[in-house]
Amino acid sequence: MTKKKTKKKAKKAKKKATKKKPDELAMVVSVQDEIVDQPPRKVGRPSKYSPEYADKLIEHMKRGLSFLSFAAEIGVAESTISLWAEKHPEFSEAKKEGFSKSRNFWEKLILAASAGKLPGANMTGIIFNLKNRFPKQWSDRKDVHMSGNMKLTPGKVDWEYGDDEE
Repeated sequence: MTKKKTKKKAKKAKKKATKKKPDELAMVVSVQDEIVDQPPRKVGRPSKYSPEYADKLIEHMKRGLSFLSFAAEIGVAESTISLWAEKHPEFSEAKKEGFSKSRNFWEKLILAASAGKLPGANMTGIIFNLKNRFPKQWSDRKDVHMSGNMKLTPGKVDWEYGDDEE
């Protein structure tokens, strides 16, 4: 057999092997269409998030409890509820509202305790809680920022201020 005939024969055999019957071709096309029409599958475990958690979070924090302690209430990790706050706008808004309600709880508690309405209340604990959980509103420390340059030379300190003149 010549080289030309061998090539023709191989080409014909390849064509025959790849040739499909009309029934098989229709089935392949319908399977492909089915695959294309399906929404992409999500990777990983399905989220335990439920929109009702937003209301439950507000109720939880209204009692003076923290945002992160809500994770223990519903049986998920703290990192999970932090991700939910980033991903779900209604949960993020519930978190903000919950913080306000939690601070309100503690402020009412300290007012009642200081008015003598809660005998034996631990004022130090209440103040500690307020200062640590709500530092913007309750911190004793005020940050003061200065700008300028300081030159250090042995035995002498020179200050250079921005545009201020002495």
